[in-house]
Amino acid sequence: MEGLRSLVQKWEWKNRNEANGTFTQVTIDVETVLRENFVRAITFQVFPVNTILYQVVVEDKGNFLVNLIEKTCECNRFQQDEIPCAHAIAIFAKTQLKTYDYVADYYKTTTMKATYESAVHPLPNESEWKLLETLDKISLPPKTRKPPG
Repeated sequence: MEGLRSLVQKWEWKNRNEANGTFTQVTIDVETVLRENFVRAITFQVFPVNTILYQVVVEDKGNFLVNLIEKTCECNRFQQDEIPCAHAIAIFAKTQLKTYDYVADYYKTTTMKATYESAVHPLPNESEWKLLETLDKISLPPKTRKPPG
């Protein structure tokens, strides 16, 4: 039990420090993906269909329809990862929308900090454990009959 508790405590400590040391609004891995998508999006052309739908034209790849309300793109990356794809980021760059508003909450550092804010407390010395009486007895599995077939 102590080994398992110690392992979980190490994970909690590592992840808490990573969340507290991050100066971006999202985790480091997601920030890297967003930057790569931004670099790819520089050459894309954006044409508004209406205030919700946009057509993004990519040379040699075709057209992609992006829905900002539903957070979907025809490339399927936006809805699968819940991180804006390069097509969506091209729209954000043209319309001055904030990219971080379209990232799923579980990638944000505020969520990560909230997840790891609790501590994993050490167990008391084994001699101080208070066991229930039922734990002192040996529990056998129930008697069952194997069904035919």
